[in-house]
Amino acid sequence: RGSVEVVINDKVVFVENREGTFLGEVSALTGKRRTATLRARGPVVLRVMNASQLERFVTRNPAIGVRLIRSMAERLDRSG
Repeated sequence: RGSVEVVINDKVVFVENREGTFLGEVSALTGKRRTATLRARGPVVLRVMNASQLERFVTRNPAIGVRLIRSMAERLDRSG
């Protein structure tokens, strides 16, 4: 819950306000460096997971995996 800015090169490129959204998952899944910084715009409730925790969470909750894929696809579509 809350509002989070996605910042790249000191520029806000997107603001995420939807509850339950995954952010930073690409880096966690690929092991590559982050390409953006996330900055709270006020109070935010979140859950931080490392790669193995994320993989275990998605394996135990397949519907969450579908949401994760959909979220990534939407972001790719917006950037293209």
